[in-house]
Order: sequence, then C-alpha cells, then structure tokens
Amino acid sequence: MQVLPLIIGKVAWIESTHTSQYIKFWHPVQFPNRLLAISSGSVRMQQQDELINALLKRGVTRIYSGYWVCDAIIFQSREKIICAVLNENMQPGLTRYLPYKNTVDRSKNVAYVFTKNSDFYLQNAIQNFAANDRYEQLRFANYIVFVPL
Repeated sequence: MQVLPLIIGKVAWIESTHTSQYIKFWHPVQFPNRLLAISSGSVRMQQQDELINALLKRGVTRIYSGYWVCDAIIFQSREKIICAVLNENMQPGLTRYLPYKNTVDRSKNVAYVFTKNSDFYLQNAIQNFAANDRYEQLRFANYIVFVPL
C-alpha cells in the first residue's frame, strides 16, 4: 500500500485491482472511508508532477530520456523542463521538435531520466550511471534520475 501526502488530517493510499486503481481517502470526521476511483493515467500524472517539482527544485531544466517520457514531461512542465530523446542504445532518438534537442545538447547540466517500468528502463545504462561517481542517483515515484555533480 502506498500512502500519499495530502492535506493535513487526511490520509490516502492506492489500492489496485486487476482492472483499476483507487485512491482511498480516510478522514476521522468528514470523510470516513470514502472511495474515489482514478485512472492509471492520473497516477502517472501525479508521478510526473513529483518528478517535475523535484527537478525544478534542484535547478535541473534539461534532461535526456525516452520518447514517451520526454513528450509528457515537456508538456506537463509547460516547457520549464526541456527533454531530448535517447533510444535504447543511449543514442539520439526521435525528438519531435529539433530546437528541444539542440537546447539539451548545448546544455552543461543535463540529467538522465529513466523509468522503473518499460517506458524507458535501460538496465545496463542505469548500472553504468550508478557506478559513475560523476552522477548522483535520485529516485522519484516511478523515475530513476542521474544528475551530474
């Protein structure tokens, strides 16, 4: 069970069935055992928000990641974070808007963002970054991030 931080006095957790996910809220007075169904897309957006906020708090606005991760992060951050796509061989991939790629390629403080699932989970690359003492490894929600020191 994953407990989510919410407004003081409320507690929430995610429960999953084979077809859907729920966030369950509990408040001792106003909302006893209220159940609210949310889509897995909403959970993903919450995870992306956590990543975006953590990156911005650290001053990281340029990242490399996979195709699906890049587009979502650029859109959800309202272009506060710019991403260039890498393929499964850690080579330049299809970045849909070339100025994004150029911006990231010219940047000096670029983080690498991987996921804990199949969206952009490159085990060998993650192990190589983890062994490199020039990068700090951070974990946010469903993401593994390597930030240059």
